[in-house]
Amino acid sequence: MDVNTAFFYSLLYETIYIEQPKEFIVLSKEDYICLLQKALYSLKQSPHACFHVITEGLVDFNFKQSESDICIWIYKKANGK
Repeated sequence: MDVNTAFFYSLLYETIYIEQPKEFIVLSKEDYICLLQKALYSLKQSPHACFHVITEGLVDFNFKQSESDICIWIYKKANGK
């Protein structure tokens, strides 16, 4: 798993618009805004969206979430260890 880039692969479930970054303003379209489709580090929603991506990956590898703390993941081998 590539945890470092999980934020970049996280899809947003809300509609979020941002102003054009100053470095990428299109001439004659300065008043346009951008629709975000993926999470960015500075968004409040990013950690939640990232958690969903990581959760999907861990479930694919047969990890189980702890009942007492959803941030703890447990992997049991076939022999029970």
